[in-house]
Amino acid sequence: MVNGPSGKRRLLIAAVAVAVLGTGVAVIPSLLTPGEAPTSPVELSTEVRAAAAAAAASEEELREALVAQIAAEPGSYSVTVRELDGAQRQVSIDGELEHDPASMIKTFYAYAALHRVQQGELNLDVALPSGVTLGDCLGVMIETSDNNCMADIREFLGNEALNTFFAEQGFPGTYTISDEAGVYVNKRTTTDDLAELLARLENGELLDEEHGDILLSHLLRQAWRSKISSGLPEGVPSATKSGYRPFDDGTAVEGDSAIVYAPDGTYVLAVIGTGVTSPEAVRAISTTVYAHLSDTEVTPWIYPAQQYLATTDVPYAREPGGSAVGVIPAGTLVELMYSDRVWFRLYDTNRYIWVLGSQLTLRPEYDYSTVISG
Repeated sequence: MVNGPSGKRRLLIAAVAVAVLGTGVAVIPSLLTPGEAPTSPVELSTEVRAAAAAAAASEEELREALVAQIAAEPGSYSVTVRELDGAQRQVSIDGELEHDPASMIKTFYAYAALHRVQQGELNLDVALPSGVTLGDCLGVMIETSDNNCMADIREFLGNEALNTFFAEQGFPGTYTISDEAGVYVNKRTTTDDLAELLARLENGELLDEEHGDILLSHLLRQAWRSKISSGLPEGVPSATKSGYRPFDDGTAVEGDSAIVYAPDGTYVLAVIGTGVTSPEAVRAISTTVYAHLSDTEVTPWIYPAQQYLATTDVPYAREPGGSAVGVIPAGTLVELMYSDRVWFRLYDTNRYIWVLGSQLTLRPEYDYSTVISG
């Protein structure tokens, strides 16, 4: 899985709790340095209480900062923060409220598909009705947020089957909505469910290592990084899936969900904004969380607009699957607008062109998949 900060502090806290609560157990020998004197249960209990009090105070400070920040925005925001290392601080602000999560639901669909692959019920080479394989569709559904592959995978797995699976796996606020004929209408989730999903993924509790790494590698190769990722200092890895859905009245769903590999410890952040929202608001929430958990000043680094590079001459067409009408020269940086399954729509000199996504290379600034260890 992903290389992250040492879990020693988390292990120590757990061991200390055992030492305090266990009958006749005063120390944990394996945690002692050679020659170190045993610590009494009273001293351990004092240390645990002090650490718990400090964590609680820190959580409250972060909560207050986020509440004030959200109150200054015209939209409404649900936010869930879960620290996976160290003190394991947690904050949930309306995290239990169910929202349309826009494209953030795609991580749940990918999880459901990979779980069935892990169980031997499916394989990644199976062709979906569109002709694209499940594996290829999973990749673009997460990395470029492809909507057609999302629909392909959702319908292939089945709306009711997905709802049953999410409920059984402990995600009570996550489900699809169908009409009386069983036709898909909408979807719902919560920031608490999103944070739980990503926390389990990072901790190796969601899928086995092979299939967990597949999902994580797609999240680490995310092409859309204008929100949580752009609220972080330069070079801080993040595995993300964002969402955006505009409505006719000028409001929108605007959100993001991420595992952030900060130098001081890994944490999960999920944000869903509704109403008059903006990516800048989500980005600012990300900066506030990073600054608080890392106890440091943050200079956010905004990702460049061009996500991909043509490392060789790449033929382009006027429509997906069309005949080549020109070539993008090797060395050209290009900006993805959106995708139609495995075909990417790019903007080039006052016109739109289409290329096979497999012929482009994600820029190193966007690709954190190399942090996955073997």
